Amino acid sequence: MGAALLLTISCQRPATTAKPLAPASLTGTWTATGYTCGGPTPPQLVRVVQQGTLAKATKLRGDDCVGENEPTWEAIYLGRSPFQARLFNRMGENPATVRVLGPDKLEMRDGTEQVIVFVRQPAPVSAAPTTTPAPAPKTPAKAAPSPSSKKPKS
Repeated sequence: MGAALLLTISCQRPATTAKPLAPASLTGTWTATGYTCGGPTPPQLVRVVQQGTLAKATKLRGDDCVGENEPTWEAIYLGRSPFQARLFNRMGENPATVRVLGPDKLEMRDGTEQVIVFVRQPAPVSAAPTTTPAPAPKTPAKAAPSPSSKKPKS
């Protein structure tokens, strides 16, 4: 007897674990929770500006460890997760690892127990200029001929 060959074809895709979509740029204003500075710190506002692959973050609202308008971290960002960063404070700097949790969410871990979560704020929607259409030019209405201007029939 010959050996039988069984072939099955499936239209189902194999199960995969979807990775969060990495943003093309980190530029924006982010709310950061999890900063510690001698204890829990209220949420911080951080402005990230990315030029090429260099991303620099500045605190817009500071605390005792990193003041307002001072740098808080910087990184070379190549659009992949995780990536390495340098986290700054008044005591110096620490290496940190940043994971992309979504296009508008990051998680930063330094060598301590500190875990900082960044959520990008939506860009302000600028009001579209409202324009009122110009009124149509007025055309003089044709006057109806007056009865006296009609010539009598002969």
